[in-house]
Amino acid sequence: MGEFVNPKYKDDARVEFKKPTRLECMMQDFAKTMHEGTKVGFTTSASWIGYSPAKNSIAEGLKKIRAGVAPMCPASAEHDIYNATAEIFRRHGCQIEMPRPCDFQGVLVQLGPRISISPNFAVSRAELERVIPSPEQVRISSRSALVIQGEGTVIIESLDLDGALVVTVAKGGTLRIRNLRVRNRSWDYHALSKAEMSTEEEIYTIRGYKLARHETATIAVQEEGCFATRRMDVRSGKVSDLFRVDWSTVESGGYYLAAGMVLAAAGIAGYLLTKKRSL
Repeated sequence: MGEFVNPKYKDDARVEFKKPTRLECMMQDFAKTMHEGTKVGFTTSASWIGYSPAKNSIAEGLKKIRAGVAPMCPASAEHDIYNATAEIFRRHGCQIEMPRPCDFQGVLVQLGPRISISPNFAVSRAELERVIPSPEQVRISSRSALVIQGEGTVIIESLDLDGALVVTVAKGGTLRIRNLRVRNRSWDYHALSKAEMSTEEEIYTIRGYKLARHETATIAVQEEGCFATRRMDVRSGKVSDLFRVDWSTVESGGYYLAAGMVLAAAGIAGYLLTKKRSL
């Protein structure tokens, strides 16, 4: 595809750049690379699903807001991603509290639960149905933070989260979150003052806030095998009271089915043995 330079000038004098320029390609030009007769199509989707770029400074974002469009700055982009994941969970049937508006340096964002999931957790609706088999048993408050990371498998059967929870499962490991209730101070945002905006690191000033991790509950599975949480209430710190599940099937309710089959087989065997002795 053809490349071009698209400079953004500071003013009409067109002498100084507003920001460093770069080589770009136009997505609209992709069709021009196709051979004659090639069928070309496109798919459209609602913007909340994934279109929220972080390409503007706060000052530029405020100009966009005054023009009636999305600010497309780091603060809005970050929370739009969290809210998209929350909405997907909500549409799946989970009880996810709605976000509330919050102002950072004049940029209004929707502050809801911070849900960050690894692609290894789920990337499709079918996978989501497998890893959250009973969505009505999953509740997450708007002030909560849920992070699921690692290359292992995480299955959420029942979770009541009002706080911060970080789950890490290594490759080859499986964790079933079952009957877990988390209550802690969670994570919050500190809006930067005018003075702080000129002294803090750029990773904070481009957003207009800093993340404050007050209390966090953590679960880590660093070995192969299938583990599950016990029925418990957790505040913060590492959750180490896990038990190993001997049958590591990851299908919804698979271990209940396996246990039922074992018990049924034992019952049938006992019945036949008793019947044989009575004959």
